[in-house]
Amino acid sequence: MNIFSQFIKKSSLVGRMTATVILITITIGILVAYVVFRMSFTNLATAEKEKILAVMMQDSRELTSLFDFSKKTANTIASQEAIITYLKNIPKEQDENILKLLQGYNIGNEYSSIYLMDTLGETLVATDSTFAGKNYSIREYFKDAIAGKMGVQMAVGLTTKKAGYYFSAPVKNGNNQIIGVIALKRDIDLTSLVTAGDGASQGKNMLVDEYGVVINSNVPERIFKSLGVLSISSRVQIEKEARFTGIEITPLQYDMAQTILMDYRGPTTIDFFDSVDNETEIVGVAKVGEYPFYLVSEADLTEVEAIAQKTAFGLTLISLLSSLCIALAVSFALRRALRAITDVIQSAVRISEGNFKERLTIEGSIEATELSTAFNSMVARLDALYSDMEGEVSRATQELESRALELEKKNAELEKTKFAMMNILQDLKDEREKKT
Repeated sequence: MNIFSQFIKKSSLVGRMTATVILITITIGILVAYVVFRMSFTNLATAEKEKILAVMMQDSRELTSLFDFSKKTANTIASQEAIITYLKNIPKEQDENILKLLQGYNIGNEYSSIYLMDTLGETLVATDSTFAGKNYSIREYFKDAIAGKMGVQMAVGLTTKKAGYYFSAPVKNGNNQIIGVIALKRDIDLTSLVTAGDGASQGKNMLVDEYGVVINSNVPERIFKSLGVLSISSRVQIEKEARFTGIEITPLQYDMAQTILMDYRGPTTIDFFDSVDNETEIVGVAKVGEYPFYLVSEADLTEVEAIAQKTAFGLTLISLLSSLCIALAVSFALRRALRAITDVIQSAVRISEGNFKERLTIEGSIEATELSTAFNSMVARLDALYSDMEGEVSRATQELESRALELEKKNAELEKTKFAMMNILQDLKDEREKKT
C-alpha cells in the first residue's frame, strides 16, 4: 500500500485517476467473483442434494416394491392349504409334494432358499437341502412370524455363510393359531449395490440395516462395517441375533449419518468434511419404505466446488479485462479533457514572461469553450491594466524629468549668484585691505 501511495504522489493527474479506477474496478471484480463463487457453490450443492434425494427416493420405491413382492410371496405360500394340512399332521422331512410346491414359487431361482419351519424353528422342508433339519429360532424374522407378524431381516446365513434378505410369514390353521413359519431367503450381490437408477452409478452408495451396518455397497470394502461407532446395546443385540456371525464390525467415518439413522425423521442430506478422503462431501439418508433398511448415498462436492471456482475465475478474468479497457478509456478521456488545462498552463507561462497579447483557443466541450473565453477575458483585462500602468509610469517619468531640468536650472542660477556674491565679497575685502 505504501508503494501505491508513493506511485500516486509521483504520478500525473491522469496516472493517479487511471490507477484509482483500475484499483476500484479490480476490487469490485474480486468481490463480485467471491459472491458469485459462494452463490454458485451453494446453488450447485443444493441441486446436488436434491438430485441425491430424488435418486434415493426412486431407489427406495424400487426396493420397497421388491421387498413387498417377497413378503406377498411368503404370505401366499403360508396360506396354501397343502402347507397347513402338512403341518397339522405328523410332518415328514423334505416331503416331496411340499418341496415341489415351494419350488413352484421360486421362479427363475429368485430365492436361494424357500423353507418351512415348525413352531420351534426346525426346518422341515427347504428348496436348499442344506437348510433341512436346521433350527433358526434364533433369527429375528422367525421370532416376528411366531408373534404373528411378517418378518424382514438381513443377516449372514448360519448355514451358507452368505448374506441375504430374509422374509417370513406365519402359517395359521383354521382357528387362526400359528402352526409354523414359511421363510424366503434372497441372496445379496455383494459386488454392487442392488438399487436401480442413476444412484447406482454415481457416488458411493450403501444399503444399511437398522443398526447402521452396511449390508450392500458399490464400494466392497465398506460392507459389514458400521456407519459410525455402534452403541453397546446395538452390539449386544447384533450378537444375540447372530446376524453377522464370525464378522468383526468396525466403524466408518460417518458418525453424523449414524446419528440421523438412530433418530430418523425423514429423507435428509448433510454436508461435512471427510477427513479420511480429504474431501467435502454430501451424505443423503433415506429409509426403504417401512422396512428396517436405509439407503445412504455419498457424493463428492469437489467437482461442484471446481465448477463454482471456474465460474468465479471466469468472472475475475472478465473483471481484469474490463479494468484494462476502462483504464484505457479513462486515460484517453482524461488526456483529451485535460488537454485544455495543458494549453492554459502553456499560455500562463507565456503571460508570466510578459506577453499579454497571448490568447487561448480551445475547441470542444462547452466547459472548455467557457474556460477559453474566461481566460482570454482575464488576459485582456491584464493587458489593459498593464497598458494603463505603462502610460502612468511614462507620464510620471516625464514630470520627474521636467522637475529635474527646472532644478538643474535653479541650481545653475544659484551657482552664478554664489559666484557673483563671492566676487563682491572678495572686492570688499580687497578694498578694506587698501584702506588699512
